[in-house]
Amino acid sequence: MMEHRLGRRVAIAIPVRLRFGDGTFGLGLAMNVARGGMFVRTSQRLLRSGCVDVRLTVPTAAGEHTVLMPASVVHANPSGIGLMFRALDERATRVLSWLLRTEEDAEQARPRRSGAAMAAGRSAIH
Repeated sequence: MMEHRLGRRVAIAIPVRLRFGDGTFGLGLAMNVARGGMFVRTSQRLLRSGCVDVRLTVPTAAGEHTVLMPASVVHANPSGIGLMFRALDERATRVLSWLLRTEEDAEQARPRRSGAAMAAGRSAIH
């Protein structure tokens, strides 16, 4: 398995449309993203790794931006596929940077729970 993560991955949940190198299409849900790639949950089964074009639409304050992100499948499991981006154009790079910055800011703004608070929360649930 190849491992080429560039930067920390941030959690997202964005529907995507996939176009595989053999011309087949699929749908998925981008679950996390980093500068170098993303993981897409999909029921699309791959016979082998290869190229895939990921089309996603990101809602921003300036409106929706649909971008095409060429990628290579670097691993697949029953949950989905791990992708490494290939040659993103300027627009896709800008949208990716905005998305990472927005999600990282949101993660930092969330209240952090201490270990004791987390343990108390678990005991209250059970």
